[in-house]
Amino acid sequence: MDANHERSLRDVARLQALKRTGLMDSLPEASYDRFARLAARLTASPSAFISLVSDQRQFFKATHGQEDSLRETPLTHSFCQYVASTGQPLAVEDARHHPTVKDNPAIKDSNVIAYLGSPLLAQGKCIGSLCVIDSQPRRWGWADRQALNDLAACINSEIELCLTTALSQRLAELMPALVYLADTVTGEILFRNQAARGYDLTPLGELDEVELTNAEGAVHRFSHRWVAFGEDQRLGMATRHG
Repeated sequence: MDANHERSLRDVARLQALKRTGLMDSLPEASYDRFARLAARLTASPSAFISLVSDQRQFFKATHGQEDSLRETPLTHSFCQYVASTGQPLAVEDARHHPTVKDNPAIKDSNVIAYLGSPLLAQGKCIGSLCVIDSQPRRWGWADRQALNDLAACINSEIELCLTTALSQRLAELMPALVYLADTVTGEILFRNQAARGYDLTPLGELDEVELTNAEGAVHRFSHRWVAFGEDQRLGMATRHG
């Protein structure tokens, strides 16, 4: 590896962004598996991976066309590391003659001959690659590249949504007020912060002032505000008097 490549992989901000996603070493998830299947199908490739790259190894959040037990490889066998370090797509038609990867052991050990990878991002940092591979030399066309870039953009949106949701939930936990999300059709409470878990929220409805009973049976008076959240949900906050 050259110095710039190693420096990029070890960049603290990049590694922190990867850690914040919680995806490294996580269990398989249907949504990510779906993206891998689509990548293989749209590019007519035998194998596809969602690869997350640290400074020491690559972890496969999702795979298609490979044995399920293959969840990670060392960087010695990684093509995706070059996407992660540059933040740019990488197209390899024949790895045996490509200047960047021609000495990579994955060519012999895993029969990786053709490779196409698109960057995966979190908080503006490249954390890995959505990639497809073939065991035969292959010229990647414009349609292949565009399809993979579009799917990678969808995965990036999924990652950012998960990060935003996690942040919102953590912020809600810090608030002393009761914060909740309710289904306006069924009345079901879909989310409540720590402060709200000790109260019966049934009486809330659309009232501006309400009395709520906690787990010990004590009754407290709250000011209640809420806003519509989508077509059939209500996001509310109740602040205790005194």
